[in-house]
Amino acid sequence: MSDLTVSGGGTTRVATEELSAHAAQLRDFARATQGVRMRLAMLDGAINPGLLAMIDAPRSAGRANEIVDDCLPSLWFSALGAEALATALDAAAEAYGMADAASEILLRSMAAKLAHTVGLLWPFVLAASTPLAIFAAGAWQRASEEQRHDALAWVTSHRGPLSDPRFVEFVRLAVSSADEFGAGAAGIPWEVTALLGDEALGILGFSTTVATVTGIARMTGNLTETPVKVEARPEQTVDAAGSLAAIAERVPEGEEQIRIERVAVPDGPDAYFVYLGGTRDGSLLTGGEPFDMASNLGALADDSRLEMGDAGSKRALHAAMLAAGIGPENPVAFIGYSQGAAVALDSANDEIFNVKAVYSLGGPTGEITVPDGVTYLALEHEEDIVPAAGGVHRDRDTIVVRASAFDGEEPRSAGPLPAHALAEYRETSVRLDSSHDQRVRDFAADLQGMLGGAMAVESQLWHARRVAP
Repeated sequence: MSDLTVSGGGTTRVATEELSAHAAQLRDFARATQGVRMRLAMLDGAINPGLLAMIDAPRSAGRANEIVDDCLPSLWFSALGAEALATALDAAAEAYGMADAASEILLRSMAAKLAHTVGLLWPFVLAASTPLAIFAAGAWQRASEEQRHDALAWVTSHRGPLSDPRFVEFVRLAVSSADEFGAGAAGIPWEVTALLGDEALGILGFSTTVATVTGIARMTGNLTETPVKVEARPEQTVDAAGSLAAIAERVPEGEEQIRIERVAVPDGPDAYFVYLGGTRDGSLLTGGEPFDMASNLGALADDSRLEMGDAGSKRALHAAMLAAGIGPENPVAFIGYSQGAAVALDSANDEIFNVKAVYSLGGPTGEITVPDGVTYLALEHEEDIVPAAGGVHRDRDTIVVRASAFDGEEPRSAGPLPAHALAEYRETSVRLDSSHDQRVRDFAADLQGMLGGAMAVESQLWHARRVAP
């Protein structure tokens, strides 16, 4: 089983689970050793040579007293050495983090410059590729369900490159450089592009690029938005989720896309855990499903300065939360899978609700702003291209946990993107519960703190659907 790698959380520290476990074990050893030393010192102070002579103790007792005297400094040095080794491991994690941050900055800079250069050449590429792209898009829209199934089956049988961690990192950098590519294609000089980008004035950026693409698609009748309605299912009393793994199990998978759980708080406003599922419809044409591709792009574009309107899935979420009685005074924790994570983080930025924490399972959220006061943990698989499609995590307070879904083994889940399967993220959440990293432990404690010791919660599923304008 591969290591969990934890970064962010407001520090430069990047630590594998093995490193964190060793540091924790060394500190436990140091504490135990100091405890033994203190007890021996108390015993040694109470039983001295004068006392032994007075009670006519055997010579072996005197020898034992001498051995205790010899042990005390040895125990002190052992505890000191264990603390020093733990500190050295912490320093190694800090150095790892600084090197990782420096290499990320360098790679992003190189990727941005390359994307801008490719953008300058784009008119020539566009002229050659547009007919093929139009033909492919038209063929997909006109294909029957059987033909689409056969195409997806072919992609599934050749899914290896899509799950290669190297390709996933390439996609992450490419997505974060989309604005530089667009500026190059528009003929904007590199110096101006750098000034307008995320690291400077922030006028150009990933969300602006997504908003522009979405706007163009809507002009052609694709990715259009519609009104939405939500319907509540019967409420049930269920056991409170006592771990990150149990929380991941509550993410809805079937017809319902939203689950809301109410935690009764005797001396204050009730707390709520709100769960969001992933994309249900990947078509460019809008149907009856609000958790679709239009909402996918709408959630990613909402950070831009262009007015795109809220995504259908986001409006459905807000309608369900308001109908469930959630007000601005109620503490809320969002748990989102895939699109659900992007919608959750996007909603946290609206400040309509009192969002305290967001737990993302495979969400494309890297370029979405994380609001102040919201603790955010993003769990991502190294082979999963979907989180990479959200770009690089720019917020240094985000706790990013990455792990291999397969660790060199054959994928258990079917489909073209097996590392993105919710079942795989649930498996990794089990490993997250046993993490020794303090950032992960603090996040889990924050969620459990919202439960306030409650053993049961009121749980309700919600089904959202689009309706004709």
